[in-house]
Amino acid sequence: TEDELYCWGTNEPTLIPGRPGTLTRPLRLGVDHSWKSVSVGFDHVCAIEVGGALYCIGDNEQGELGIEGQARQLPTPVLEGERFSAVSAGWHSTCAVRSSDSAVLCFGSNEFQQLGREDEASSEPDFICLPSFASSGD
Repeated sequence: TEDELYCWGTNEPTLIPGRPGTLTRPLRLGVDHSWKSVSVGFDHVCAIEVGGALYCIGDNEQGELGIEGQARQLPTPVLEGERFSAVSAGWHSTCAVRSSDSAVLCFGSNEFQQLGREDEASSEPDFICLPSFASSGD
């Protein structure tokens, strides 16, 4: 049905609990959620709910879920209370556009300074940029 998220393929790390190995048919992920956007990274998935809340699931070795701790087998909220309009999961990092000000926040691996700082990985979202919109001059 509409707004649901289904996953299949290699289930490593185990994104869907109790289903190790290869999923040969689509299985629903996050049954209590309605999703408007999803992005699949190397070993994690991040999605935005219809209301704008950001959730991530999967491996968290580099902090790519935007939370402290280990891998998650259930969609876990990132920056609770914040709303997002877009998300992009990558190799071991994730970036999301905050709805309130269009700021891009990124977290995870910083191997190539993609978080905009010099130190290593971070599960704490880092502010990357804020767009400037030209006035219409009316």
